[in-house]
Amino acid sequence: MLASRFRRVASVKAQARQARRSFAAADRSRLCRMGHHQQRSSGAGDTGIGGWKQDENILAAPFTVGPHTFRYYKFSVPPGSVNMAVAGQFSAVAENGEHSFGESNTDNNIEVYILADAAFSMWLHGNAASPLYDSGLIPMGTIQADLPADVGTYYLVFSNKVSPKTAKVVHATVRLRHKNWLRRVFAR
Repeated sequence: MLASRFRRVASVKAQARQARRSFAAADRSRLCRMGHHQQRSSGAGDTGIGGWKQDENILAAPFTVGPHTFRYYKFSVPPGSVNMAVAGQFSAVAENGEHSFGESNTDNNIEVYILADAAFSMWLHGNAASPLYDSGLIPMGTIQADLPADVGTYYLVFSNKVSPKTAKVVHATVRLRHKNWLRRVFAR
């Protein structure tokens, strides 16, 4: 009886392992078809499957932004680039971990901007700047910003300037996307 039970448990564990492998393979296949597979930094001439340019990670790791400070990530658009966009998501929580996510908890709020080189310089000096993306003061959000069709240097900025005492732990995944209407057609 005990041996029979162990065989059933082993069989269930083996089925679970097989299901996890199947789901992982299906997920990898789906992500690859959608163009969301893991990327490396690429130059202007690098292309992915079928000649499509690959997406590039701008940021894919958690980090901390101290009180009254900001943190930025500089990225460039290669020459000849058109139909470029920045896409991703972020969430912030107070570093002490005592606060929960939610719109009503202002200790978790952070501001996120995407600024061109000249606008970033103006923003640094306290002047008004025109961001390509401005999240407002929120605890989590989705980033979607089209970039001008030209070579340029841009800054992804996480600002905690409004918080006098609370550092924020930010989790963000943000990519530089090479938009291509053919990719969307073939992903269906």
